Amino acid sequence: RGGAAAALADLRDAQQRWRALEAPYEVARSRELLGLACRALGDDEAARLELDAARAEFARLGAAPDRMRAEAALGRDPLGLSGRDLRVFESDDGAPIRRSLGGLQDLAASLRRA
Repeated sequence: RGGAAAALADLRDAQQRWRALEAPYEVARSRELLGLACRALGDDEAARLELDAARAEFARLGAAPDRMRAEAALGRDPLGLSGRDLRVFESDDGAPIRRSLGGLQDLAASLRRA
């Protein structure tokens, strides 16, 4: 918890500097890290705001792996499917396709690490 509190000032400073340099990806990444630090400190509202702003900017930039990571941090399905969508995509035996989607998420994670 102490590390997250100490990181907040540095992350805010980094975000301002990246913004001044007109580096939108780095601004979004800073906002994502700010959101995670806020969450670690128990400020869920600030975390949601920062993570959602980062997600939106990653989407605008076409940075799909980053967008998916931010969506996962927000507790959303990184592939953007709602519960209703998943119910529509059920196999004949009623097993959700989510297992297949999980495989795609694993693939996306391995690509991010590469």
